[in-house]
Amino acid sequence: MGGEVLHLSPNSHYSKKIIMEELLEELQEIKKLTLLGVKRALSMNDAALLTGLSKSHLYKLVCYKKIPYYKPDGGKLVFFDKDEISKWLLSNRIKPEEEVDNEAATYLTTGVQSRRETRDGQTASHTRLYSKSHLLPKKGKNSNV
Repeated sequence: MGGEVLHLSPNSHYSKKIIMEELLEELQEIKKLTLLGVKRALSMNDAALLTGLSKSHLYKLVCYKKIPYYKPDGGKLVFFDKDEISKWLLSNRIKPEEEVDNEAATYLTTGVQSRRETRDGQTASHTRLYSKSHLLPKKGKNSNV
């Protein structure tokens, strides 16, 4: 639909009808997306549009309580908070290889874990994990060394 170019004669009644139908479809899509931008409570259809997930997949996530949702008292309908869905979508961040390499190098040279962001967006403080001597086997009477 979006971005397609029609190569029809502008005088043809048939081409005008097709153009009008496509314009109407585009306007309806713009209306949906505009309303989605101002809503806080999302329906199942809205959540599917926002996340790009199918409604059946969203229903499974709700069933297994894998996604935050709301269900009004005694109701069958399910609603989602747009901010919570956005946070859920952005959870479980995978670090790029360069970031992991930098953290490993920092740890190996200093014995201090890098600053990292926690799930709630707060920054955890530096934590001394182990000194390098801690990694060596202990010498003593119970030691195998």
